[in-house]
Amino acid sequence: MRHHLKEHLPELLALARDAERYARADSLLDRVEDLQRRTEEALAKAEEAENLFATFRGISEMRRNLELIGEVTKELNRTPTLNLQLNPQYIAVRTAIVQAVEPYPEAREAISQAMLELEESNGIG
Repeated sequence: MRHHLKEHLPELLALARDAERYARADSLLDRVEDLQRRTEEALAKAEEAENLFATFRGISEMRRNLELIGEVTKELNRTPTLNLQLNPQYIAVRTAIVQAVEPYPEAREAISQAMLELEESNGIG
């Protein structure tokens, strides 16, 4: 029994941690969606009152709420991307590899093909 617990307890703890994280994300999403609903109501009132300052402020808040909802739901990904084909270090390494195997046509062809496949599969090319 002790061995079984020792073997599976870390896995169970990790699952529990993930479940808790997802529950908090759902709670956050619910709260932000409620905030968005209230912001929409306030914006409608500002528009009815023809209060331009409050209307633009409401639009600004709605944009921020929507961005946060997009981040929480993973619909909006702000992770920066890197185009390796334009990166000088990548170009230098790739060139050095191709030049190093120049005397070995079969190796050069195999390496070039493997790099092309890697670039294509990772959206680099």
